[in-house]
Amino acid sequence: MRHFVESYSKNEYCRLSGHGTKMLAKAMEADLPYVIDCPAILICGEQDQSGSAKSYNRRWAKKEGLPIYWIKDAGHNSNTDKPDEVNKIIRDFVRQLKEK
Repeated sequence: MRHFVESYSKNEYCRLSGHGTKMLAKAMEADLPYVIDCPAILICGEQDQSGSAKSYNRRWAKKEGLPIYWIKDAGHNSNTDKPDEVNKIIRDFVRQLKEK
């Protein structure tokens, strides 16, 4: 992640970060009932320290009955920290769906 972020100038990073924050604020303000009406899984890095992502994902998994996969030695961007592990989880999930 650090390598990725360092590729931006300070101005570019601030603009991108501000845009993402604004999108999130608008979504929260809309207070829409987000419903996932298809099979889903949650994938989260064990070392995720981005806000309350870990506790939010735990609550979401429990509330919706979704399986949650914890990626060891991965942070908020577990798909870039441990791409092979994340890809295997996704492949196995898709294969399981095909078998149903």
